[in-house]
Amino acid sequence: MHYFSKLLQGLPLLRHGFLALCMLILFIPMSVHVAEQVLNLESSPRYAENRVLASRPPMPQDAKAWLAFPAQMDAYVNDHFGLRQSLIAWHNQARYVLLNEAASPQLSVGKDGFLFFNSHEAAHPRRMSDFLCGQFLRQAGGQAILEELAQEVHATMQQALRLHPHTSLAFVPTKPILYPENLPTWMQQECAKGTPALPAFMQQLAKLDQAKSAETELVSQVVIYPLAAMQAQKATQLLYPKPNFHWHGKGAQIFAQTIAEQEWHLSAQRSFQFAPENLASDMQSFMPGIALNIDILTPDYAAADVDACLGGHCFPDSPAAIKLGDVSRYRARKASDENTAAAKKLLIISDSFGQGGAGYFSAYFDEVWHVSINNTGALNVTERAELQRDLSRFAPDRVLYLFHDYSLVCFSNRLGFCPVPLRPILGQLQPDHSVK
Repeated sequence: MHYFSKLLQGLPLLRHGFLALCMLILFIPMSVHVAEQVLNLESSPRYAENRVLASRPPMPQDAKAWLAFPAQMDAYVNDHFGLRQSLIAWHNQARYVLLNEAASPQLSVGKDGFLFFNSHEAAHPRRMSDFLCGQFLRQAGGQAILEELAQEVHATMQQALRLHPHTSLAFVPTKPILYPENLPTWMQQECAKGTPALPAFMQQLAKLDQAKSAETELVSQVVIYPLAAMQAQKATQLLYPKPNFHWHGKGAQIFAQTIAEQEWHLSAQRSFQFAPENLASDMQSFMPGIALNIDILTPDYAAADVDACLGGHCFPDSPAAIKLGDVSRYRARKASDENTAAAKKLLIISDSFGQGGAGYFSAYFDEVWHVSINNTGALNVTERAELQRDLSRFAPDRVLYLFHDYSLVCFSNRLGFCPVPLRPILGQLQPDHSVK
């Protein structure tokens, strides 16, 4: 360093050039930022990111605000500097195309175009995949958690069956379980070390039934995990869009068909025609700058004489349902023949997977109501009670709890993984079959 300083002192031209270079390095980012703000160089819509960007802080009005102002302004500039969108896009594209990596640790790039969602939590980016593959259950206390889950589900369903004797709980096999051969090699190797969580849970639930069979109903007969049926179908059709977390189209239809025909022994009263549709992936916000689109087949409910309505406005007489937002209803324009064995009404209480699957049950039921519990935290005690009364007055012939496989952890009191604990919520919403 001393030699470099003496060299600059002895060569004025080199010294001036070095200072000019330093000024240029500082000037270019500043000028690009100003130009972007003034000329709006990135005129296209901003990429949706999986977080809230920092907002411009107001001018400080007191000493405390002045102390906080530098950090606030720094966060704002970091989220809004010139050409930020383009730089993020170029970075993500380079990682995805050249390195076969996702920008977010919550995603894993699989084989043959598959993209896998590993976790809902950025702080625990592999929590869901570790649980589903059985890695979590291999840890200390894993067996105790498995036993707790079986006990909580058993108690939940016992309570539900007392209120409505035709209640079922169905878990949807998600993409890592249905398509393990398309996981990245390293994930396949990790998953091979453990027993998948849901099959292990179903075995534990059956054991609990055997221990309590003399005093309770067999809960394992109304808890459904149609993995084998869906695996049998994946050879002929794609059950999940490759770059998507949620199901759409045929996969959800096969699930509904399996439940209705094999478990409930119902016959379809109407069939659906399908039309192709292109949508943005539900994982797009994790990959800004990369176009993640999915091609799906969408059912034409109108052609099947079914009125489909999605959203809170579908339940104008239920303020609680309006507040939930993720609700839907399907009603056949022509009721089934009274001589058929078809049930008339179905209520589906679900997580986010309900929206993509509820409509397909309208092939078997004259009216289907779907309510997602994801936003029930926004309801107060009175609103939850009102919603339960509305669901009871609907008088469904069957009730289906529909959740994706990882939602099993939401039955645990010890894990604390979920903002919405399922046992108390389902207990509060379960319709009473005696209410007419």
